[in-house]
Amino acid sequence: KVFNDPIHGHIDVHPLCVKIIDTPQFQRLRNLKQLGGCYFVFPGAAHNRFEHSIG
Repeated sequence: KVFNDPIHGHIDVHPLCVKIIDTPQFQRLRNLKQLGGCYFVFPGAAHNRFEHSIG
């Protein structure tokens, strides 16, 4: 699978990685805030664990 990144261009992801990313356990990381309660003080700090796990 190929993803388009505005900075790095096209990124080819290995099929095994795509299978792992598509699991419910990995997708659950989208709902976990990377910075915890900082989101309430700094609304722009909306990073999640999914983004950090992808790299």
